[in-house]
Amino acid sequence: MTSRIVFRSAAIAGVASALLLALVSTGAYAAPKPTPNPYLVSCKFDGTFFPPTTGQLPFSLDVLTTALGECKGLGQVNLTGILEVQLPPDVNGCIEMDSIGDGMILFNKKGDSLNYSISGQQCLRDAANNAATTLNFCGGNAGDPVTSNLAATFDVIDGTGLLDGYTGGGGTLTGRVNHCAAAFPFGNSFTGTMSGSATKP
Repeated sequence: MTSRIVFRSAAIAGVASALLLALVSTGAYAAPKPTPNPYLVSCKFDGTFFPPTTGQLPFSLDVLTTALGECKGLGQVNLTGILEVQLPPDVNGCIEMDSIGDGMILFNKKGDSLNYSISGQQCLRDAANNAATTLNFCGGNAGDPVTSNLAATFDVIDGTGLLDGYTGGGGTLTGRVNHCAAAFPFGNSFTGTMSGSATKP
């Protein structure tokens, strides 16, 4: 009985090896491709800011940010994280914007993710697209903020899945916020893009 089991196991292993060899020789089997280094980061997002509504100047706001997007090579992704903004704005209507804690993260349902930090500016604009001069959001007067433009850089921290081992690189993040939309996607909605690369040591 033992010799039959050994013989059958050897026969099965032989058939499996022959089948794999046939697949390789005919091109029907392809080994997984290694991820490139650097890895291109190219994403588009639509999301929402959730800022607190009270505070005394000068002060900082911790703003929860969530978004859905599409990234080349990763497909549909979610984005989340907390941004800290410093108020009041400068003479150009701009405020500093930085990620805090563990930074921002984008991820897909397959378990691929990229963790990164953000540093940049959010420049407030009134209805005429001039620099905002008040913090009376959606007030309806000249100088009251209605939209804002985002201009920032991002630095890669680490990743998982396809991006496991990527601990360097970065790029730019740009976007536009509509603070006063009365209809969907409503106030504090934004669109944005990320362009850059992630690198392995």
